[in-house]
This record gives sequence, C-alpha cells and structure tokens, in this order.
Amino acid sequence: MRKTCTPPTPVTSRRPSPVTLHPLRRPQPPATLKNMEHSVLRMAASIRGHLWELTFFCFIFLPVRAAGYCHFAHNLR
Repeated sequence: MRKTCTPPTPVTSRRPSPVTLHPLRRPQPPATLKNMEHSVLRMAASIRGHLWELTFFCFIFLPVRAAGYCHFAHNLR
C-alpha cells in the first residue's frame, strides 16, 4: 500500500510586533512636559558634543574657502 503524503499545514502568520518591525525605531513615550524637557536636554548635549566641529566649520573652513573663491575670482579678471 502506498502511503499518501499529507500536505504540510500552513503556518499561521502572526502579526509582527512593532519591536521586530523596525529595530531602530523605539516606541515613542507620551509627550509629557518631562519627556519634552529630557529630549531638549539630550538635543542640547548632542549639539554641545558637535560644538568644536561647528566652530571649526564657521571660523576656519568657511573663511578659507571664501578667501580662496575671492582669490580665484580676482585672478579671473
């Protein structure tokens, strides 16, 4: 007698949880005043961390570029 092969049972797909949906996006807490204050402080800390880059960009990089452009524009005449 031949053994009949039963078809595989379909795996029921359960809805993906929001954590596995996007690993980088954390669930947002409710926007209370304390959370907003915390996010503002965190943003200020990150800006303070990049302050030396901004200082370099504004006071060293941009004047040098501007001087270079003025120099070349002067030479083109």
